[in-house]
Amino acid sequence: MNGGKILAYSDYCQSKFCIVWLCSIAVSLWRAHTPAAQKKPAVPNVATIALAPQVSLNWWFSIMANTAYSDYNMTANYMMYMPLIQFTTKDQVDYARSLAKNVSNNASGTVYKITLHKKWHWSNGRPVTAEDVAWTIKFLEYVSSGKSPWNYGGAGIGGLPVRWKSVKVTGPDSLIVTLNKPSNPDWFIHNGLGQVMPVPKSVWDIHHSLKNEANFIKTVSNQPSSKYYKVVDGPFYYAPSLSKPNNEYWTFIPNPHYDGHKATLSKVISNTMNRLIAQTYAPGTPSEVARAMNNYQSYAAHHFPVLWMPWTAQFGETATYLHGVNRWYNPITALNAPNHWTISQ
Repeated sequence: MNGGKILAYSDYCQSKFCIVWLCSIAVSLWRAHTPAAQKKPAVPNVATIALAPQVSLNWWFSIMANTAYSDYNMTANYMMYMPLIQFTTKDQVDYARSLAKNVSNNASGTVYKITLHKKWHWSNGRPVTAEDVAWTIKFLEYVSSGKSPWNYGGAGIGGLPVRWKSVKVTGPDSLIVTLNKPSNPDWFIHNGLGQVMPVPKSVWDIHHSLKNEANFIKTVSNQPSSKYYKVVDGPFYYAPSLSKPNNEYWTFIPNPHYDGHKATLSKVISNTMNRLIAQTYAPGTPSEVARAMNNYQSYAAHHFPVLWMPWTAQFGETATYLHGVNRWYNPITALNAPNHWTISQ
């Protein structure tokens, strides 16, 4: 009897173990087929900005001539240089991500005191100073005056230059901009100071003459591999060795000295449309076309044939952090304008 009882108990234990084992397998299989357990799509580490047909990047200085005033050139500028003022997607000033730590004004809106964050540096290690900002503002005023060898494309915006009276450096991190007539502070900060994208004075103030400087800048405006564009404070560098700028593609890589949020992308490539179409289009079923596009990693929905747009929307990934620059003014930065680009999953 005792042996029988022990045998029965053993059989019971084995049966219980078997049931638990089978249940664990069932749970594992259930988990494997639930959406939560599905493998997350790989986060892309390369983004491609599709240029419109017959369009090339052709102006690399942060202050663009009216003949080169385009979203595409602006995108390159915003990757290389930090604007004085950043804005949120709700069009509010974001001082935490700006060069400027604060902007205060007098009651009439004629005097604006700008204080800079101390954390920002150029890629050569030098700090971004009030001297850099003041020189850039003076140059903006000059190329907006109608007396320059070339004219700034944003002349007239924010009262530039007719309302701008003077700019004065008051310290390493502070300066004052004075207007010649009362102005709405919100309007001026958004539209006036909001278009200032400082460059390093030590690199660009070569001739100590705004006219001579404007002439010189015009000669190197479309020479991105020039040494003058190697000193930047933005999240990306231009990479000549990874580019083919003869109307094909321009590659940007992260700036390791950038003092803001580091990019999660290893490259950003501005690519001509004909080259993108040749590389991504493959005749076949819709799913085959979609796979070909997805394998390319990223593409611009707006400029591709309408047939492809459902798949560009399907693969759109808007959560990837590209870099910490202006979301409102720059259409590329925060994927705030999906007509310009998307990043595939």
